[in-house]
Amino acid sequence: MSWFRKASSVVLAGTLLFASCKPKETRVIDRPELNKDLQAVRTLEPAPAMWEEWTAPSSEGHYYAAATGDVNGDGTPDLVAGSFEPGGVAIWIGHSDDTWEHSFVSLPSSEGRDVALADIDGDGRDEILVVSRGGIEGLLVLHSPDEGPWGQPDVISEKAGYESIAAADLDHDGDIDLAAALGGDHIDGGLEIWLGDGAGIFTNDYALQSGGSFKDVLLATIDGDAHLDLIAAGWGLSQGVRIFRGKGDGGFVPGPVLGMPGNYRSVELGDVDGDGRDDLVAMTYRSGVRVFPGLDPEAEPCVLIENGSFWSALVTDVDGDGRAEIHAASSNGLGILSWSHEKNCEFTPIATGLPTRDVWFGLTFGELYDSGERALVAAGFSDGIRAFGPAGSGDPREGARARIIQGPDDAEERWARGNDTFTTAQGFPEYRLGVGDLVGVRVFNGERLEEVEATVQTDGEIFVPARGIGSVPAAGQSPVQLKSAILELAGQVWREAEVEVVVLEYRSHKIALLGEIRSTARSDSGPGQYAIEGKTRVVDFLSKHGGPTDHADLNHVQVIRPDGRSSYLNLYKAVLSSDQRENPILNNGDTVFVPSLSMSNRRLIVLGEVNEPGMVEIRDDISLLEAVARVGGFNKRAYLQNIVVIRGGLESPEVTAVNIRAALEGGDLSVDLTLRSGDIVYVPHKKIVNFQQVMASIQPIFNLILDALIIRELANRP
Repeated sequence: MSWFRKASSVVLAGTLLFASCKPKETRVIDRPELNKDLQAVRTLEPAPAMWEEWTAPSSEGHYYAAATGDVNGDGTPDLVAGSFEPGGVAIWIGHSDDTWEHSFVSLPSSEGRDVALADIDGDGRDEILVVSRGGIEGLLVLHSPDEGPWGQPDVISEKAGYESIAAADLDHDGDIDLAAALGGDHIDGGLEIWLGDGAGIFTNDYALQSGGSFKDVLLATIDGDAHLDLIAAGWGLSQGVRIFRGKGDGGFVPGPVLGMPGNYRSVELGDVDGDGRDDLVAMTYRSGVRVFPGLDPEAEPCVLIENGSFWSALVTDVDGDGRAEIHAASSNGLGILSWSHEKNCEFTPIATGLPTRDVWFGLTFGELYDSGERALVAAGFSDGIRAFGPAGSGDPREGARARIIQGPDDAEERWARGNDTFTTAQGFPEYRLGVGDLVGVRVFNGERLEEVEATVQTDGEIFVPARGIGSVPAAGQSPVQLKSAILELAGQVWREAEVEVVVLEYRSHKIALLGEIRSTARSDSGPGQYAIEGKTRVVDFLSKHGGPTDHADLNHVQVIRPDGRSSYLNLYKAVLSSDQRENPILNNGDTVFVPSLSMSNRRLIVLGEVNEPGMVEIRDDISLLEAVARVGGFNKRAYLQNIVVIRGGLESPEVTAVNIRAALEGGDLSVDLTLRSGDIVYVPHKKIVNFQQVMASIQPIFNLILDALIIRELANRP
């Protein structure tokens, strides 16, 4: 069986294998498993639009979820989105002069699966709650800086497998609490409740559901008792849609289970039939869209679509007829589909003016402009963030076409729009093909399928043995651009042609890793030369190929460009402060050299709110203030009353809290602790409550690039 025959079964199962290579103007090949009703929805003729597109800050990028709120407390709506390529959180701070200020907080080798906004510490500014998956796992919190770039996120939980987060006051104490869905299995999945203290600290009060896989969690009042209830989308053979009744004190009582077991992706509430009661709308994987009238566990669900995969829903009465329309984001590449209720269990597909093509994930409805107007905001696989307002309302920023002001986090991104290894010509980073790369091409002419695996030759071309195509220039093109070129040639011969292009083997662009690179059981680890697969930063590439050894000096990593230029990087700062200037994008022919710390066997680590976090080599014992001075001093976020010194390593630590403000303000140097080799100094940005909070803040750096071996080695040194 050829590679394409194998890939076809995956594509037909509804995955996104070719989605990133699909240009917006090309029709998606219909999936055979989608039934005739769903095909009919896709071919609806345009009707008087229910929605019209408004100005949004981004029409490119790869996002799972979006949320609106007031991040900086200026009264003007802001927008945040969870990104998965690259991994992180995109932030657009809105201003009243029709501009957005853009920043990006990187989560290396990770993806922002879900985001929510809530003021968890009572400072009048919404914090950004993030579900991170991949290299950095867990629940994170981003606090808006008073000035300058965004800092590192705080960690609520490092547990792997979170899928969704919701924020609300569950116990009527005026403080924000959290509910989170875990997508694990019968052992490590479940539902968690986190109670907040109003100062930004959360206590994992209990596991509402231990075990089982859940993809979404929704907090809403469903029984009229003023207590928030919880609805969870279950995933797997033993799960349905679970309801838990809130008691008003942060606790819940198990309620009914709606629907047969299945793969439920998300849930949403709204009165879709106009009877004054909320109905439950559930999105599924490969089983379409279902509605549970009145949340009645005894009633049969209404099946709007029997097949197809849908990620999220928005239920809102845009036309004001008393019946909320259902908008469903398709992860099959079918756009955003919509229905309205007719009678009983009958729903009619409607054309609304929303996108009818491509893959969409998160949908939300919130204020996006200073005028207070609410918009439907959609997060797309490759179409970025799009906004839509009710038809006839008029774009609040029409004529102004809001400008994007690059934030301080974007200094390196302003010029890094492409290099030898990638291009952003199609609106998002795409690998740039080179000589030696192996690509797969499928051409469907309406009657037969031609498929070929072709290597980019020394003349920069590939040969496609299909009528009307032949040799096609490929070197320097992205898969999307190559696909467009082949499609144009095929279109001259065939009336309806479909083309798919994917890179099978990356061979043309190489990066050399030298020095203290760890060798593992994997063949692509340790010092050597490795292929680069597009837009890649130093930390991601280093982590992918073994990471640093326990002797690595991560304060002085050197990148040598092919023209001889070189720069030195502080990878501690790159990860802890999300400083992209210390984590540049690599290019073909670059060499990354990680030096050794063997010149000294006495060192300590200073982390947190300092200007140059990292290791400090010492000859004799030094004071805490001297060590901080060696890493550039405290930054403006430093909380000087509660600096933590960890002695003895992370496995059997001796923890000391130091109030260094007295030494700085009153000259009382008696509190300036003497440090020894192996100590870890952590400078927080707020009061530390317990050691677990310290560990939650510093552990990601060790998990990502240091490895616990370094700490164990330091603890054992004299």
